[in-house]
Amino acid sequence: MVGRYLESDLTALSLEVRRGDGFTGLFASGSNPDLRHAVDHALQTVHSLPVDPSTIAGEEDIFRPIELACSSRNPNIAASAMSLAQKLLADRALSPEQTRALAGAISEAAKSDAGGDVTRLKCVQCALALVQSVEDEATTATAMSACVRVLRAENEGVSATASATTRQAAFHVFSRLQPNPAAIAATPTREGAKVPTLNARAEVALLLFEDLCALAGGRAALWLGFDGAFATERVKIFALDAVAEVAANSADLFVDVPAFHHALRQKLCAALVTHLQYWQRSDVEEVSAPEGRAVLRCVGAVIGTFHDAVPAETEMFLTTLLASLETEMEPWRRSYTLEVIKATVVDGNLARFLHTAYDARDGDSHKMIFRDSVLMMVRVTRAGLSPQPESGVEDILATVTVLHRTKGKAEDVVPEDEDGAAHIAFSVFLALEGVMGAAHSIASLATAAAEGDAKAGIEPDSVAARDATEMIGSCSEMLMETLETVLTHATGEVLVRDLLRGFQAIAQGCGVLGATDARDAFISAICHFAVASEVVVPTVINIQDADDDAEDTATRPSPLLRNISADSYEGGREPASASIVGSVVGMGLGAVGAVGSVVASPVRALVGSSSVSIEPEVNPTLRVVLTSKNLQAFRTLLNVAHRLIDSLGDGWVMVLETLCSLRRMLATKTSAVGVDMDATVAVLHVAEQQLFESTAKLDDDALCALTKALAWTSRAELGRLGGGGGKAPVNGSKERLFMLERLVDVALINSRRIHKVWSDVEAHLLSCIEKEPSAELCRIATASLARLCVSALELPRTPEMDSLASEGKVDFETAVLRPVSTLIARAVSPDARLAALDVLISVINGGDGIGRAWSSVLRALRGVAERGGEGVALAFSGVKVIVEDHMEELPDDVSGEVISAVSAFVAQRAQVNTSITAVSLAWTLSDYFSRKVTETKVGKEALAERGMIPLLSVMRDASMDPRPEVRNGACRTITSTLVSNGDKLPARIWRRAVFDICFGLVDDIRAATAGASQEEQVAPDIGELDGRKIQMLVHHSRNSARKQWDETETLALSGVGRLLRAHFDAVAKFDGFDKRFEWYLKWITQSMAEGSPEVSCSAVKSLQTVLEAGGSTGMTRARWKKATKVLMTSAKGMNAAGSKISGKTRYEFIDIVGKVWASKRAVFDKEDVQSLIGVIDMLARAPDEWLEKSAPPARAGRYSTLRVQRRCLELLSDLPPLDPAAVDSGAYPQAICQLLAYVAEALGGEVAEAVAKADFAYPGTETQHGSMSLGFAQEACEALEKIYLSEHVPKDDRAMTFAAATRVISAAMTHAEEETAVVEASKELRGAAAKTFRAVVTGGLAAVTRSSAFEFRAASVADAWDALSTAFESTLAGERRDPNLDGDMIECMAEAVSPHCGFADEHSRRRLIAAVAAESSVSRIWALSALHFGGGQMGRIALQSLVPTCEGILRACDDPEKVACVLDVASSLARDPSRRAESEPAPQSSSLLSWIKKTVAGEERNDLNHLRAILEALGPCESSSDDVIRMKAEKVRRELTDAVEIRKE
Repeated sequence: MVGRYLESDLTALSLEVRRGDGFTGLFASGSNPDLRHAVDHALQTVHSLPVDPSTIAGEEDIFRPIELACSSRNPNIAASAMSLAQKLLADRALSPEQTRALAGAISEAAKSDAGGDVTRLKCVQCALALVQSVEDEATTATAMSACVRVLRAENEGVSATASATTRQAAFHVFSRLQPNPAAIAATPTREGAKVPTLNARAEVALLLFEDLCALAGGRAALWLGFDGAFATERVKIFALDAVAEVAANSADLFVDVPAFHHALRQKLCAALVTHLQYWQRSDVEEVSAPEGRAVLRCVGAVIGTFHDAVPAETEMFLTTLLASLETEMEPWRRSYTLEVIKATVVDGNLARFLHTAYDARDGDSHKMIFRDSVLMMVRVTRAGLSPQPESGVEDILATVTVLHRTKGKAEDVVPEDEDGAAHIAFSVFLALEGVMGAAHSIASLATAAAEGDAKAGIEPDSVAARDATEMIGSCSEMLMETLETVLTHATGEVLVRDLLRGFQAIAQGCGVLGATDARDAFISAICHFAVASEVVVPTVINIQDADDDAEDTATRPSPLLRNISADSYEGGREPASASIVGSVVGMGLGAVGAVGSVVASPVRALVGSSSVSIEPEVNPTLRVVLTSKNLQAFRTLLNVAHRLIDSLGDGWVMVLETLCSLRRMLATKTSAVGVDMDATVAVLHVAEQQLFESTAKLDDDALCALTKALAWTSRAELGRLGGGGGKAPVNGSKERLFMLERLVDVALINSRRIHKVWSDVEAHLLSCIEKEPSAELCRIATASLARLCVSALELPRTPEMDSLASEGKVDFETAVLRPVSTLIARAVSPDARLAALDVLISVINGGDGIGRAWSSVLRALRGVAERGGEGVALAFSGVKVIVEDHMEELPDDVSGEVISAVSAFVAQRAQVNTSITAVSLAWTLSDYFSRKVTETKVGKEALAERGMIPLLSVMRDASMDPRPEVRNGACRTITSTLVSNGDKLPARIWRRAVFDICFGLVDDIRAATAGASQEEQVAPDIGELDGRKIQMLVHHSRNSARKQWDETETLALSGVGRLLRAHFDAVAKFDGFDKRFEWYLKWITQSMAEGSPEVSCSAVKSLQTVLEAGGSTGMTRARWKKATKVLMTSAKGMNAAGSKISGKTRYEFIDIVGKVWASKRAVFDKEDVQSLIGVIDMLARAPDEWLEKSAPPARAGRYSTLRVQRRCLELLSDLPPLDPAAVDSGAYPQAICQLLAYVAEALGGEVAEAVAKADFAYPGTETQHGSMSLGFAQEACEALEKIYLSEHVPKDDRAMTFAAATRVISAAMTHAEEETAVVEASKELRGAAAKTFRAVVTGGLAAVTRSSAFEFRAASVADAWDALSTAFESTLAGERRDPNLDGDMIECMAEAVSPHCGFADEHSRRRLIAAVAAESSVSRIWALSALHFGGGQMGRIALQSLVPTCEGILRACDDPEKVACVLDVASSLARDPSRRAESEPAPQSSSLLSWIKKTVAGEERNDLNHLRAILEALGPCESSSDDVIRMKAEKVRRELTDAVEIRKE
C-alpha cells in the first residue's frame, strides 16, 4: 500500500521539480539540483527496498526530498511534499526524528510568505496530521505554532480555515485526556511538588491551554513561541473562542484536575476579568466589536459551564456585566452583554445556582444576582416599550416583533455591528427573550422539583422545590408585569404565541409548587387577554365563601396584584426622560412608569373592585371582534388548565368564567381578525372538551373543587343573563348556560364516582330552576338537567351510588330523579315546572336505567294530573310511554301506581283529550294484565284481582264521567276490554267483571239517562269577533244532557251486544245467566220501543248479536225462542198505529232480521219462518214512523219505495230454500200471496178488493196510509219473479198461486193513471209486470198442467186457463192495453203458452187466438201465421182467423206494408213441406218475426180451398201501381197456381 503511493507521489514530485525549472529543466539540471537529486535518489531507494512502513521509517534517502520540498518556494512542490508527508504520517512511516524535522520544516514554511496561501493551507493540514499522529511535546508545540501562525494570513478564507483546523488540533490534544481526566496524573510526582505532576499528554494540553489563554489576553505564548505582539485581534478572537470551546468540551477536566482548574481560574478567568475591567475604564480606547463579542462569548461559556467551579469569578463576571449596563456603551456591546445575562436566566440549573449561591445567602451583604439579572431583562424590555426618539427606531416593539418572527424561521437576527439602531432593537429583543426564558426556566425547575422524572427514576426534590418557590417569589411579580405589558402592545402572532407560552410556563410552575397567589395572578392575566376588551375577568374567588352568599361575594385579591412602581425595583431611580441610546437606566424604570401611566394593567384594575366582577352584558346588536391574541390566549388558558387540572382549586373560577365568555361571544355576532375563525375555534372547542374529559383522572378533592367552581360560575352566568330578576335572556332562544352544561359534563365524565359530586350538582340545578322566573332560562337549565338524569340513569350501578340517597331510604335512581320531582312539585314558575316535567318525560322516553324509581316517577306524574294545569298533556305523554313501552320492565308492586296514574289522568278536568286518551290507555293496560294472567301459572286469580278488577273499576267510573266525550270513550273501552281479554281471566273474575261491573254499569247509565234533563243547553262561548261573542256550534242531536246520555246508552247497548256475540257460550255458563238474559232482552225491547232513534237502533244491533248466537251451545232453544219473540213483539210495536219508532230503526230492524236469516237459516223452524214472514209483512206495511196526520200517498216510481219495504221484498225473495217442514207449512204460498197483496193494494180497485177477500195479509197487521206505492208494486213484481223462477219453490206451490198471480199481474200490466206525476211510474210498473207475467207463465203454467196436488184438478186447470185467457184478452184486446207490450205478450203466448194449449179447453184456445187476431197489424198477421204453422189445435184455429184477414187486406190493397206481409204469408202457404206432428212444438227463435217468417216459409201444407181464396183475392194487387207489390203478387199467383195444380194431382 505504501509502495503504491510512495513511488507515484515521488514521481509526481520529481515532475513538479522539473516543471518548476522550466521546459529545459525536464532534460537538464535546474535551480533545484539538490531537491531534484534527492528525489531521484529517493526513487532509486524505493525501487531497491521492500515497500513496508517499518522499512521506510528512518530511511533518510526517502525523507530527504520531502523535507527539502516542504521548504521550497514553489507552492506546488511544497504542496506535493506535504501531501506525501501526510500520507506517511497516517501510515506511521516516519521516525520521531523525521516527524520533528517535518514539524520544523512546516513551521518554517508557515513563517515564510514565499509559498503563498496554498502553502499555508497545506502547512495547516500537515500540522494537524502531525498533532494527530505524534504525542511528542516539542513536535506538538511546533505543529500548533504553525497552525496559529497561519491565523494571521491576510486572506480571510485561509485564516478561517486555519482557525478551524487549529481548533480541531486543540480538541485532539484535549481528547487524549478523555474519558478519565482523573487518571492524567504522572507517577512519581516531581520532586518537591506539592501536587501530583501531570503526564505528558496532560502537560501538552495544559501548556496549550495556558498559551491560548495568554494569546486571548494579549500576552506572550512561550510554549508556542509567540511574543505579546503576535496576539493581534484575530488571534485574540480565535484564542478566546478556542479556550471557551475546549473548556466547555472538557469541563470535567477543568473541574476535577487541580492544575487545569487552576489554569481556568488564573489564566482564563483572569484574562476575562482583565478584559471586562479594561472596558470599564474611561481613558482607554473602545474595544472592537468582534473582540468584544468573543470576550463576552467566552464569559458566557465560562459562566454557563463552570459557574459552580468558579463561583467567585462567576459573581465577578455577572456583577461587572450588570454594572456595565448601567453605563454608557456602544449599542453592539449592550446587545452582547444582554445576551450573556439572558443566558444566565434562561438556563434553569444556572438560574437556580445563581439564586442559591448568591440571592439566597444569609446576611445583608449578599448580592441578588439572579434577581438583578431578571430585573435587568425586565427593565430593558419595559424601556423598549416607551418612546425612544434618539434611538433611530420609530417603533421598537414592531422591530422586535419582526426579529422574533425571523428567528422563528431559523434565520440570523444579529445585526451588523455598525448598525446602532438595529442593536437597540436587538437589545430589547434579547431582553424580552430573557424575560420569557426566565419564566420558562423557573417553570422547568418547579416542575422537575415538584414532580421529578418517573422515567429517569428521579424523585421529587423538596430542596429544589423550595428554591424554585423562592425564585418565583422574587421574580414572578416583575415577570408578570413585563409579560403583560408587552403582550398588551404586541401584535405579531409569533411573538404573542411565545409571550403566552411564557405566561403558561410560569403559571404552571407556580401551580405545581402550590404558589397559588402567583399562579392565580398569571392565570388572571391570561384570562384578561383571552376575552374581548368589553369583558372583565373576575379575580380569584374563594368558592367556599362564595357559596355562603352568591349574591354579594367579596374579592380576595392576590398580593401580587398591585402596581409595579419604580420603587418596586431595586435601583430604579433614573428619570423617565433618559435615552435608550444611553445607559439601561434610561431605558428602565422611568419607562416603566411612562408605560404604566398610558396602559393600565388589567390585573391592576381588578384590585380596586370590592365585589366580584362579572362581565357586563354585551349588546347583541354590536359585533364583538376576536383577535388572534384573544384566541391564542384562550388556547394558553386551556393548556394551563390541562396542566394544573388537579391543583387549580379556586383558580377554576377564572378559567371557567373566561371559557364562558368565549362561548358567549361566539354565540353573538362575533368575527375574528387575522385568524381562521372556524379552524381556531374548532381547535379550542376540542381542547376545552379534552380538558373536561380529563377530569376523570382527578382525585376526589380536586373534582369537588372543580364542581364547586362550575356551580359558582354557572350561578354567575345565570345572574348575568337576568336570572332571578325576571329579565329576558340577552340572546333570546339562542342563549345557553355553558357552565351548567359543563357541570353536567363533568358529573357524567366522572360517572364512576358521581356520588361524590351529586349533592353539589343537585343543589345547583335546584337553585337555578326552582325560583327562576325566566321561561327561557328554565328551558336552558332543564335541558342540562335532562341530559344529566338520562345519562346518569344509564350508568352501571355500583354499591357506592346508593349513597346518594339520604339515610339510605331511597335508591340511586330515585335520588337521581329527586330534583326533577322536586321541581315539578315546587318550582315557582309554571315554565320551570313544565321544563322539569319535560326532563322527566325525556328520562321516561329513554327508559333504560329508571329501575327502582318507577314508583316515584309515576307519583310525580300523577301529582301533575291531580293539580291540573298546563302540564297535564305532557305528563300524560310520560304515562303513555310507560304503559306502552315499559310495562314489562316494571316491578309487580308498581302496577298499582300505574293504574292510579291512569285513573288520575282520566279524572282530571284540564284536558278532555287527555282523559279520552287515558281511557284508551287503560285498554292497553288491560291487554298487558290479561297477557300476564295468561302467562302466569300460579296465582292467576290474585293477579287478576290486583290488576284487572281495579282497572275495570277505573273504566266504569270513567263511563259515568259528566263529560260525554270521556264517558263514551270509557264505555267503548270497557266493553272492548271485556271482549278482547275477558275470556283470559279466571272464571270468578270473569263473572264479576261481566255481571257486577259491566251490567252494573248499564243500570247506572240507564238511570242517568232517565234522569237527564231534556232542556236545550246554551252553546259555550269560544271567543269574540268585532265585539260580538262567538259561540260553539253544537249539533242538534247533542244539545241537551238527555241526548248526550242517549249516546252513552247507545254505546252501552252495542258494547253489551259485542260482548255477548264474542263470548255468549262462556257467559251463558255463569250462574244466574238466564235471569240476566231476560233482563237484557227486556232492556232491548224497551230501548227499541221507547228510546231515541240512536238508542233504538243500537238496541236492534245488540239484538242481532244475540240472535247470531243461535245454534251455539249457550243459545238453547228456549233462549232462542225468547230472543225471536222479541222480534215479533218489536215488529208488532212498529206496525201498531201511532208508533213513533223512526224509519231508521225500522230499517235497522228489518236489516238485522235479514242478516240473521241469512246466517242462521238452519236454526229457524217452521214457526220461526212463519213469524219471519209475519215480521216482514208488518214492516212492509208500516215502513216509517206513524204520523198523526195522514200524508198524501206516494204514487211515484221506484224511488218512492222506502228502503224498509225494499229490504222486506229482498227478504221475501231470499226465502228459498226452506226446510221441508216450512215448505209443508205453506211458507212459499204465503210469501207469494203477500207479494201479490202488495201489488194489488198498490193498484187499488177491484183487484184490491179481491185480495182483501182472499186475506193475503198476516193477521192483525196495519197498513200505513200511502205505504203501498206503485214503486213498491213494481219491486214486488220483481220479487215475485225471483220466487217463481227459483228452483227451490215446489211446482205445487206455484200452481196453487198461478191463477191469482196471473190476474194480479195482468191487472198491473193494464194499469194506467192519468196524473202526470205517476204516468211514468205506471209505465215502469207495466213493463215490470210484463216481465213478471212471463216468469209466472213460464214457471207456473207447466206446474198447472202437470201438477197432481189439487183436490179438484180440473177446476183448478180451468181456472188457470181462464185467468190466463183473461190476461191475454186484457193486454192484447182490452181497452186499457199497452201497445208497447204486444210483442212481449205475443212472444209469451207463442213460447210459453202455445206448447201447453193441448191441456186447454177449446174455448180458452179460441179466446187466446181471438185476442191475437183482434187487430190486423203486421205483427198480429205474423203472429197468427206463426201460431198456424205451430201446428196442433192452436194452428188450426189460427188459420181460420189468418185467411180471412189476409183476404181482406189483399182485396183492399191500401196498405203496402200489410199487403207485402200478406203476400209473403201467401207465398209461404203455397209451399208444400212435410207436416209435423200436432204435438210437435214450434221451432224456438230469438225473434218473433223471424220465427213467423221461418214458419210461414212453407214448412206445412195448407188447405187447397184457402189457396184458392187467396188466388181470387190477388187481383187488386196485380193491378197495383206499386211495382213491388205488383211483381210480388204475380210471383205469388204463380206459386199458388203451381201449388193448386200440384195439390190437384
